[in-house]
Amino acid sequence: MSVIRRKWSQWLIETGELSQDQLDDAIALSSLRQLCCWDALLTLKYVDCWTLTRALSVEYGYPTFNFYDTPTTDEICRTVPEIVARDFNILPVMISESVLYYATPHIEDINHRSRLEHILNRDLRPMWAPASWVHDTERKYYAVCHVTEYGSAMHFAKYGDLDWLLVEGNRYREDAAHRDD
Repeated sequence: MSVIRRKWSQWLIETGELSQDQLDDAIALSSLRQLCCWDALLTLKYVDCWTLTRALSVEYGYPTFNFYDTPTTDEICRTVPEIVARDFNILPVMISESVLYYATPHIEDINHRSRLEHILNRDLRPMWAPASWVHDTERKYYAVCHVTEYGSAMHFAKYGDLDWLLVEGNRYREDAAHRDD
């Protein structure tokens, strides 16, 4: 059995949110099903998403912000084009001191974050959220469903490329302003 030496697991045990036996169960399940240990904890229902997000904020140093219960504003959604949010499986959740924080299950993937920073051309920080939550919430905020008279559904993007380009903090916007001077 592999030993996890992570601050997040220690935090869960120290705060009483999780026992060592439960952590061992999750590690065993993650090896059997080839899941991430975080997903195994959620599958076993030993912790909820918010508890796990708080624990991972200890490990990765992002602010403790409950985006599960706080609706994302249109202003924050406009910081990331829908196609980027969908392709990268992210959801922008807050802006603090011009840094965009986004929910993603890919919190440890440096290449993922680097490509995203390159596309959006701004400072970004990931915050962990389960893939299913990100997927469902991204659809809720970005798509408007239209049901035709024949019963088929089509999804239309709420925001276009111009909305994204005009958002404050976007370096493309700032570069264009300097060129106009």
